[in-house]
Formats: sequence, C-alpha cells, structure tokens
Amino acid sequence: MTYPFISIITATLNVEDTITRTIKSLQGQTDKNFEWIIGDGASTDSTISIIQSTKGLNIKIISEPDFSLYHAINKSLKIASGDYYLVLGAGDVLEQNAIELFRKAACSTKADILSAHVWLGKRLRRPNRGRPYLFSAGAYISSHAVGTLIKTDLHRQLGYYSYRFPVGADYFFIKTAIQNGCKFHGCDFIAGEFMLGGISSTDKLSVVCDVFRLQVETGKNLLLQILILICALFIRVVIPKYIPSLIWGTSRSVKSLNEA
Repeated sequence: MTYPFISIITATLNVEDTITRTIKSLQGQTDKNFEWIIGDGASTDSTISIIQSTKGLNIKIISEPDFSLYHAINKSLKIASGDYYLVLGAGDVLEQNAIELFRKAACSTKADILSAHVWLGKRLRRPNRGRPYLFSAGAYISSHAVGTLIKTDLHRQLGYYSYRFPVGADYFFIKTAIQNGCKFHGCDFIAGEFMLGGISSTDKLSVVCDVFRLQVETGKNLLLQILILICALFIRVVIPKYIPSLIWGTSRSVKSLNEA
C-alpha cells in the first residue's frame, strides 16, 4: 500500500520559549515522511533562527505579517505538498508514532478527515463525542490541532478557513465538510498533547460565541441553539471563573492507547 504524504502546519509568532518542544517531538517521529510548514507572522525574537537551525526535518518557512491564526494556516495550505495536513501549534507535541499511525489510518480508511485522541492538560479528549447540534464539529473531532488529519484537497473544493470566525473557523470548516458528505473516521490511538494557554483554551467567551454563530449558520433550530448558548456560557465561563473545582476530565494516569 502507498501511504499518503503529510504536511504539518504550525502558525508561529514570537514562540522561542515553546517551539523547541514541538521540534523535538517531530524529530522523534518513527515515520519522518512529512514536511513541516511554518506560517510565521514576522517574529521579532529568535523563533525563525531556532527553526532554521533544526536538523533532520523537511521545513518550509513563510515569515511575513499576517492578521490571524487562520490567515497563517491558509497561506501555509497553499504551499503544502501533502495529501493530508495536520495543524500543530507551537508547544504542542506528538506521540512518537503519531505520523506513522495517521498515515496508516488514512491509507486503510480513505477518509477525508480523521481524528485521534488528544491530551488537553490532564484530560483525554476523544473523537466521536456526541451529536453535532450539541457539540458542533466537536461531535466528530477531538481537537483541530494535534488530533485531526484533513485531506488537503478539501480546501480546493470547499474553500479555506473563514476569517468571519476568529476562533471557530476550524469547527465551521470541518462541520460544513462533513455535512457535505466528506468521509470521517475516528482513530483509536493518542495523537499527542495540545498545549493549553492559547486563545482557544483561555478566551472561553470568544469560543462560545463563535460556536453559537457557526451552529446557527450550519443548523436549523435557532431556539435550541440559544438555549445551548446560555448553558455553555454558564458551564464554560461562569463555573470555571467562580467554581474551578467543578472542571473535570479523564485522569492523565490512563495508560496510553498507543502502548496498549
């Protein structure tokens, strides 16, 4: 079987303190049949020099001013050579065999979008978690970054990430793609760890509002989405601020699925 080639896309801006974690993660992959595309927003620290000095990886760099995360990703997609791509944030890390397992899964399933398990802090987030009207694209994928492999040609067919959704363009694209008949597959392995601290994990209000907007655009029941919005604001904004002990998740002590 011929396994697909993968492009890994990382948007960067002054990430000299975290990018080394990601570099070591990529250098340690059991399957190095991938390219690493850096969409840099004109960093003024040593980010680019660190990446340029990296050995053993096939790296492409775009370093110029951009206006958003998705602008950087879209520019990177336009020079990607991979049959599939994976978004990996600066500071995110992959399990050693993540690329190997993703390539095998893409080859065997022929899916357009594949998603594996991802660690978010001490929580293990899994794909196929619920219903789209409730979780949006999160009903299918675990996490856009680290955990989801997407066929590059989908963007040529369906368009690139929309700038109308500052933090939810990934969910909008993935949900729209699956609603348009793209084949999805949930993988039974851990892809890696998503580093908390970015906009999607800290600006909960923006995330909730973006998800509400995209749910209204891609769904039908406005009243239901308003009710879900109210519940989401309470659960994701009010409770974490005033009762943080109620945030729960799977213990990190769970044995890695990749080692099972």
